[in-house]
Amino acid sequence: MQSLVALCGSAVAFSYRSIDRLILTAYIPTLQTPGAMARFLREVCRKPILSGLVFKWLTDRFVTQVREFARTQRIPILRAQGRTRPGELAQGALRRAARANRHRVIAIVIHPESARVFRSYHAGGRPTNFWVKEDRVMVNHYYFYLRDPEFGNGFVRISSYPPFQTRIWLNAHGYLAAQLRRRRIRFRTTDNCIVEVADPAALQRAADEVTPHLVEHIALRWLGQVPDPLMRDERAAGYPVRFSIYQAEFSDNVIFHQTQVLNRVYEAMLWDHLHLGRPDLIKVIFDRRIYRNTPSAFGTRMLRQGVVSCLKVFYKHSWLKQYNKGGRVLRTEACINDPRDFMIKKSLVHLGYLGRVAYHAITRFQKAQAVAQATALDRSTLERLVTPSTNGGQRVPGLRVGAPRAMRILAALGCAGLSFKAFSNAEFREVLVGRFGAEPQEATPTRVGYELRKLRGKDLIRKAGGRNRYTLTDHGYRVALCLTKLHQRFLAPALDTWDPVLREALAASPHELDQALTRLDADLTALAQVCGLPLAA
Repeated sequence: MQSLVALCGSAVAFSYRSIDRLILTAYIPTLQTPGAMARFLREVCRKPILSGLVFKWLTDRFVTQVREFARTQRIPILRAQGRTRPGELAQGALRRAARANRHRVIAIVIHPESARVFRSYHAGGRPTNFWVKEDRVMVNHYYFYLRDPEFGNGFVRISSYPPFQTRIWLNAHGYLAAQLRRRRIRFRTTDNCIVEVADPAALQRAADEVTPHLVEHIALRWLGQVPDPLMRDERAAGYPVRFSIYQAEFSDNVIFHQTQVLNRVYEAMLWDHLHLGRPDLIKVIFDRRIYRNTPSAFGTRMLRQGVVSCLKVFYKHSWLKQYNKGGRVLRTEACINDPRDFMIKKSLVHLGYLGRVAYHAITRFQKAQAVAQATALDRSTLERLVTPSTNGGQRVPGLRVGAPRAMRILAALGCAGLSFKAFSNAEFREVLVGRFGAEPQEATPTRVGYELRKLRGKDLIRKAGGRNRYTLTDHGYRVALCLTKLHQRFLAPALDTWDPVLREALAASPHELDQALTRLDADLTALAQVCGLPLAA
């Protein structure tokens, strides 16, 4: 199956794949339950009475460290008010630091947010009888914004209340820019994307260097530059830091030479998704079966912000997004908000495998788009489809292109084929009845089995592994899309324009589409006259 980059050919300058945004959770494995917190306070901190004053002592100790750190390093402490985001406050300090070529921690922003915490409650009985319970409350979070000469910009966010939830945000494009500068490779960036580079292969090699080992090295380096809520001896007592994946964005970037070409390609793909896309397009992307008890809603959604449109496809807690970035880049992103959606654990060591799953999803999505864009059939192929033929010594009837039942079969085939996954007779009947309005008596197992044998005889589908399940061939997917688009977009509208009543309504309409149909009607009428096919009175 042809890829999207191959389809666009010389219009593409270069392409590369890279992690875009990565958010890690830095946690202490031995401090994740109320019992573990009580043990830490009693045995390590030597606090036998677990009152609220002990938790306040831990918070005050960390806040004092932050203030002393800011004073000695001459770092401004900012406080976000109202709906102001921490990043908005820090941007000015980061720009000034970039002009002055300053690195390390640049600004500290305080922002109240909801967090998972451990709190002390009186358990009754003696005044010193307390117990620790998990809760969720609003507490101050400290954002430490950094500039790293080797790894770009990022921030570390630490909660001020035990167990001191910590998040680390890093942008792999910042790492790519820093590595290209270090290797003296000329490049240009626009809106968090590299749009020009002297050596695309070196860019891809730098992107491939973002491994779990490198990410852990960056995270430990940044944690070493900010105050630690735990003392060194407390860490040594069995409370080390570990990392897990909170959110990961994997991007595929196709850079075009000209904005006009990208706009034309992107608009064509949006048109196909709006008219041919189905909610189970999700199966193209993530290759996961959706059952009735699978949580979350699934679907394809078009979003428009100002004049920029993007296509989003959702699966559980994750999604895939495609959009035109700055008129030069067609970016496709897989945003994984919970690796467990794909039966992958959250530990950082699984980042590489998670990336393979995400890029595989992006590849499947782009190949489906490429087939949808290049669906033309030659004359001989169409003749083989619509005329009887033989396959393995058996006679195969032709497809009745244009007949309602045949067109429903082809449309359902294209819809089911988006999964590139084996489907059964029952699943195909469900698509026919539930999505395309086929009557139940028209979609009996016997009749659908006859249609599937016909499609198999035309090499549009094949049996999967000797079972009574079928997979759509690349040729079959192209045929299903081509004939469905031909019927929906050309034959049906063209035939409708021959209705005298509809023709008058279209001629009086001010809409551009109706006017185009009127012009099409005039051209078809002239063609019919030349071919000796005048309209009946």
